[in-house]
Amino acid sequence: MFSVMPDSHKWVFSFKALFELHARTIDGFNAGLKVDIEEHPVGGAGEQQQEIVNVTREKIQPKFTFIEKYGRPIQTFFEYWIRYGLIDPESKYVLLGTLNKAKVKDLLADWYSITCLFFIHDPMHKKVNKAWIITNMFPLSNGYITAKRELTTAQEMLTLAI
Repeated sequence: MFSVMPDSHKWVFSFKALFELHARTIDGFNAGLKVDIEEHPVGGAGEQQQEIVNVTREKIQPKFTFIEKYGRPIQTFFEYWIRYGLIDPESKYVLLGTLNKAKVKDLLADWYSITCLFFIHDPMHKKVNKAWIITNMFPLSNGYITAKRELTTAQEMLTLAI
């Protein structure tokens, strides 16, 4: 998506900087396994036997936490990603298709989503201890946009969890 936007190099640079440099925390990764079982009675004394039905991985839901900057550039970036890549709330169309120079052939997941590799390294930064590759990742929100004024306290920093 960012490669067909006007000034595409700026969009790609902003995207990389946002994810690699400005994310305060990145969490939501899970490598656990979940075992589903069923119990069946055995004998007449009420004992139960457990049997394995299925084994699945825990759901991975990456969450990035950002400290918003002056002028709300992070929320604006995610708003444009949603409106131009996913769907515009007013028109119910993908705004990427309205750009004159955009060569949009289809609106499959490769246009609006990303694939990222996340890893945890050892303390010496020589080996990877755990890694996750996540595909079809896109924002579900650009964060809450609210306002309040309180004269007796200092201005608080806006923290976004996307």
